[in-house]
Amino acid sequence: MKGVEEEEEVEVEERMEIQGLYGGMGDDEFWEEEYNIYRAMPENPPKEKKMKMVQDAVVSQHHQRMIKNRESAARSRERKQAYNLELEGMIKILTDENEQLKRQEVEDTKKRLKQLMETLIPVEEMSRPPRRLRKTQSI
Repeated sequence: MKGVEEEEEVEVEERMEIQGLYGGMGDDEFWEEEYNIYRAMPENPPKEKKMKMVQDAVVSQHHQRMIKNRESAARSRERKQAYNLELEGMIKILTDENEQLKRQEVEDTKKRLKQLMETLIPVEEMSRPPRRLRKTQSI
């Protein structure tokens, strides 16, 4: 922190020059005034204070970003959950519809088969002559 002390000494010297070499004050009065000015200064020199303010601002912005990101993630999860529920509902509806269509297809196939059987010329089975025993030569 020698840099800070050197800056303070330079400021004191500049004030002395401005006051015209003490401005008519005694040596003790001058140093007492300088001491009071020094005591009134904040603990952190202005540069450090500015840096701390900048750091605080960066931390604050980071914290705000984290909060916004957390809220955005929560909204995203809610949207995803709503979308999944909607998809599950659609699955149920489409599954039921698919089963109904399969049953209807089986019924329609049976009806068509029955109609075809009725419209085709009925094929009469040829009657077989009864089995006859043949005569064989006996020995």
